[in-house]
Amino acid sequence: MSIRVRRTVLRLAAEYFLLTFPILLYVGIEALHRSNAKFLIASPEWSIATIFVLLQTYRLYSEEMKSSIGQRLGHCLVIVIAMVAAGAAINIYLGMEEVRDPSWSTLFTSWGFLVKWGLLLVSTALFVYVAGAALYAAEGEP
Repeated sequence: MSIRVRRTVLRLAAEYFLLTFPILLYVGIEALHRSNAKFLIASPEWSIATIFVLLQTYRLYSEEMKSSIGQRLGHCLVIVIAMVAAGAAINIYLGMEEVRDPSWSTLFTSWGFLVKWGLLLVSTALFVYVAGAALYAAEGEP
């Protein structure tokens, strides 16, 4: 792996950690306080993490991509990010009920849970590919 790739991966990992660690810390403390391990994965705060990751993706992309192709792709990126963020925002409200339901068996089959984690995975993939490409391009040749 080249130095340029290593720097890009390290910066992406640091950015992602800084975005998600405070939410993981809060959800972990809240799960301990409630004595409810299910809260750790059912918490609606993970939808907030999705929105944070999406905003950071766009920020890194818009700061680092200065070319005309990058600017044109930026408009499509805004539309995709807005759709995923809207889904996450709706899921925050709908996900409140999952935290109250004590059944583990219904958690993994509920649509709200699947959508919440699906959107987080989509936002993470966008972060890795879009923000990663922008950071990689900004690194330049060593």
